[in-house]
Amino acid sequence: MSLTKKYGETLSNNEIEQLVKVTGFNEEQIPKLYTFYKKIAGSRIKDGIIDNVEFEQALGLKGSIFAERLFKDNNEELDFNEFCMGLNSFASSGSFEDRLKLTFSVYDINGDGGIDKSELKLLLTSCLKDNFRLTLTEEDLQKIINKTFEQIDTDNDGRIDYNEYAVYARKNPRIMDNLSITLPFLN
Repeated sequence: MSLTKKYGETLSNNEIEQLVKVTGFNEEQIPKLYTFYKKIAGSRIKDGIIDNVEFEQALGLKGSIFAERLFKDNNEELDFNEFCMGLNSFASSGSFEDRLKLTFSVYDINGDGGIDKSELKLLLTSCLKDNFRLTLTEEDLQKIINKTFEQIDTDNDGRIDYNEYAVYARKNPRIMDNLSITLPFLN
């Protein structure tokens, strides 16, 4: 189901029902999400689609590796369906499994099914760049990376695969918190 609508169009009851079935959002929340979506989609070009620039501006993620990773499979734009599915994965109300898959795919930068030390370093460096109050030396950064791999890379092959990540995340769900969002306008 693709919901590419012209700017200003409304959702049908059928479209709302379909999104309720495939997301954790209810009948009252979907129209609110659509209003939010239209606001973002029309912030730069009134085309009914959110491009990566509009997304980064709306969420304050300009130049963020996370925004870049989220758009890697979406042809640099999101229709309303993709927007809802993505927010469902990010939302604290989304299923644990959806959030697990999403966070792993964001962390697996090269898409090879595993997270290696260079990918983790790139992610940590990006997070530090976004957090002006925290700076780490190269040595401290390497210590964090090594400790992370000691804890998660249980087969010691130099990469964290999805199963290792999932086992660790189930024991330590806060690992996914930095990619979770709360949508207060939905309450």
